[in-house]
Amino acid sequence: MNYTKLITKKKQYKYSVNICLDLRTEERLADFIPNLTTTEIIREYLGGIIRGNSDTHSRILYGSYGTGKSHLLTVMSAILGHINTNGKGFKSFTQLIANYDKELSADIRTFAKEEKPYMVVPIYADYDDFGKCITFSLKKELEKNNISVCFKGYYDEALSLLEKWMEGEESSSRLTEECAKQNIKVKDLQKGLSTYNDSYEKVFNAIYAGMTYGAVFNSTAGNLIDNLNAANEAIKDKFRGIVIIFDEFGRYVEDYGETLKVKAVQDLAEYCDHSDYDNYVILVSHKVLSLYTSSMKKGISDEWKKVEGRFKPTSINIKYDQCLSLIGHIIPKTGQWKNFKAKFDKELNNLYNQAWDFKGFMLPPESEGENPFENGYPLHPITLFALDRLSKKVAQNERTFFTYLAGDEDNSLFSQLMKYDLEEFHFIGLDAIYDYFELNIKAFKTDESYGIYKKLQYALSK
Repeated sequence: MNYTKLITKKKQYKYSVNICLDLRTEERLADFIPNLTTTEIIREYLGGIIRGNSDTHSRILYGSYGTGKSHLLTVMSAILGHINTNGKGFKSFTQLIANYDKELSADIRTFAKEEKPYMVVPIYADYDDFGKCITFSLKKELEKNNISVCFKGYYDEALSLLEKWMEGEESSSRLTEECAKQNIKVKDLQKGLSTYNDSYEKVFNAIYAGMTYGAVFNSTAGNLIDNLNAANEAIKDKFRGIVIIFDEFGRYVEDYGETLKVKAVQDLAEYCDHSDYDNYVILVSHKVLSLYTSSMKKGISDEWKKVEGRFKPTSINIKYDQCLSLIGHIIPKTGQWKNFKAKFDKELNNLYNQAWDFKGFMLPPESEGENPFENGYPLHPITLFALDRLSKKVAQNERTFFTYLAGDEDNSLFSQLMKYDLEEFHFIGLDAIYDYFELNIKAFKTDESYGIYKKLQYALSK
């Protein structure tokens, strides 16, 4: 029998969270593990919104890979949108929050039960035009909620295309044929689009597909503020307002920062802060935006610094060693642990004493009066310490703190535990996590970690 029998593999922690894909997945609520820092953010963000006392409506959340930004925002978004708030996952979440803040937990339950929800709009970063990303995502969420709104930008571009087709001899003939298939005359379609009548949207989409041999019509964004006003008016009977979540915004800036209209980002922040509608925008980034824009032209870089100042910043980079409070949830002990603990009590206490002597941990307040290191075994406590810090430094989506603990890849925790006989005492050392993250370290060639890696390889080659 090997060491995998000591702990349970929680495979759900293997996969990174994507708010666009996971917003309606109940397991994301059930699997969320709050701690002191995330509860503070939930209190400030979620609590401020549902209580109506938030001091700002435009925010930016910073945090390195593996800190749980996306999971946190997905959970808050689900609650704001009343998504899966009747299930067991929601009940479990509020119970865990109550361990840190009973009043906040009660307010969340009351909001889910008695208040109108918000329409949460996760942003699909498919365009280099910021306004188009917002409008496309807004439109997508409206359609999911069976709310029909056709933005003016759509009509204007559709009319322009229609007029262009009418000018060409061949295209005009084909247009007449496609209109006939939809039982409408060209002039009637033109008149309907010119009056911004939303009943003509589906008709034009079908005609466009026919004219372009199956392509889908994606209009440019039009005026973002007009589109937001139209959306707010359309949802006001069903929702309290709109909450826009732009995950991976830092990466978006890195890709398009030199070409996109920075003012559009500022306009959105000002709209949320000052309009009569109850709207919020939350941007999410691995690091401060200035680190993405510092290599751009000075004028563009300075403009981004001004815009970044329009958003209230919050960091999810934990003040305490969250790995100690997370680890017991990710690799909970099995029934085998009790006998193993009794058999190897002396060896285990020796490990724990090494951790106390190490003095490197910043212990979370919730660990007071308990052995904070037991939940992490079979990892040596110092290995857990290193895993947390190394993953924050070099982790990527496919290899993180969580994928090491819950994944199936070569050199992941469970693949390493299979080597050890349960009749003997073993622990996972620093060499094990080095083996898992070696490819990540090699990939960061501009980082100081790579310099250390090269020295190590040189030493090993002697």
